[in-house]
Amino acid sequence: MNKKILSFIYCKKNKKFLILKTGKSNEKVHGKSKWYTVTGSVEEKESCEGAVRRELFEETGLKAREVRNLKWGCRYEWQGKIHEELYFISFVDSELVRPDNLEVINFRWLTIDEFVELIEWLGDKNELKSMLRSGLNKRTNSHSVKIDNYG
Repeated sequence: MNKKILSFIYCKKNKKFLILKTGKSNEKVHGKSKWYTVTGSVEEKESCEGAVRRELFEETGLKAREVRNLKWGCRYEWQGKIHEELYFISFVDSELVRPDNLEVINFRWLTIDEFVELIEWLGDKNELKSMLRSGLNKRTNSHSVKIDNYG
């Protein structure tokens, strides 16, 4: 099983979320071009928080001031592998994004409503908005449950 992270990026300065656009040149690796957020695999001997910080910097040039675990995630099959993905919010101080021009070809800073409307999200977007609001307000006090316990 491939252990992955997904992190929503929030700048308190402008009170907006960062949304990223994938490039068409990477369709074989990442699928069709879409609006998304920072994702990636957790490397061997790396913590999930470490993976969030690394992926954020690699894809955007931003450094996380704080990484908050949303205690939420999913399991899915893609390209013949099972992936277990945990969700986080990363708080950044800077609005200066330096896309890597490989995985990320464009970006925008959006309000929570604009972000939720635009992001490619297969789940319930109302649930996404609720979880993001809870995460911003540090109300992620649900207990963690190992994803293996579901399904």
